[in-house]
Amino acid sequence: MRDSQGNQKLETEARPYPVRNPFSLSNFSIARRLPILIGLLLIAIIFGSTWASYLGVKESALEVGRERLLNLTQQLANQSQQSLPIVLGRTFAAANDPAVHAFLRSPSSATRPGALSILRQFSPTQDPNSLQVELWNTDRTLALIEPENASPEPADLTTEFRQCATDPFKVVGPIRVVNNIVVYTAVAGVKDDTGKVVAYLVRWRRASPTANVRKQLADLLGSQAAVYYGNSQGDVWTDLEKAVPKPPVNLGATLEVTHYPRDGNSVMALGRPIGGTPWFLIVEFPVQPLLAHSNQFLRRMLLIDFGAEITPTWSIFANTTNSASSLVRSTGWSSRCATPSANLNEKFRSERCNSRPRPTRC
Repeated sequence: MRDSQGNQKLETEARPYPVRNPFSLSNFSIARRLPILIGLLLIAIIFGSTWASYLGVKESALEVGRERLLNLTQQLANQSQQSLPIVLGRTFAAANDPAVHAFLRSPSSATRPGALSILRQFSPTQDPNSLQVELWNTDRTLALIEPENASPEPADLTTEFRQCATDPFKVVGPIRVVNNIVVYTAVAGVKDDTGKVVAYLVRWRRASPTANVRKQLADLLGSQAAVYYGNSQGDVWTDLEKAVPKPPVNLGATLEVTHYPRDGNSVMALGRPIGGTPWFLIVEFPVQPLLAHSNQFLRRMLLIDFGAEITPTWSIFANTTNSASSLVRSTGWSSRCATPSANLNEKFRSERCNSRPRPTRC
């Protein structure tokens, strides 16, 4: 029995003291707890309302960006669709000029100059975006080319020729990259007196706009937005100066406003097909400039909240501390209830001291 009691005493002595968390509110008296809790509640309310206001301002900025993106994309798609018929109309008129018909009926040194003069209206001096003009027979043999010392472009025009064999006998080809130049074709059928297509006139043109058109685009897009043209099948894309990587999403997804990264920056994008062509355009807005005002609003409000938080919190701390101290002194609550863990620790240490065996004197 004595051994059992001795073991219990040794276990009691070996048991460690309870570890108290220095950051626990139980370590503070009620005079300190009340202002801390009130201050935390006030901070949560102020910063919560500020965050809700920021989200509202942010969503408004994004909504303005989406609305502008929608209008701009539709406007560019309409402009592109309206400008191409002019190119195709001139191509078709040249293809069915009497001088061209005469040369195709009887190719000779007498009829050749007249046909070349028609093709030269599309030379680079007359059309800055023009590369060359080719006249092809229906058996896929080259009848005429301008400049005369040029070679035909190595491209398969089967699809364009097949489309030009039927009404309206003119078509815009897909965007291609030829000799590191982004180009497209304007093709028109040459019809004889019976309406049968006997040849094809092919104009090779750069996809890059003229200086005047570029200035108009810059005024329309601004310094932040970017526009990209590509084929609806998604194989070739350009920024109207050079070939660029295709968008990282399916083109169908861009029919609605979508977000994706471009060169490490998040962009808001919207796409539209260009009617009457195999082309597709996408307009992109970087998201960061759209959120510049809302982020500035958040920083300003955080500074205001911080300044507005200091004075009332300190006032609450001082008033609550004085009131709580008076309450504690009048009730004596602090020594009995405020720190119950301290009282238990004191009682535990007292019992341990009383339970230790006292040495006997000889």
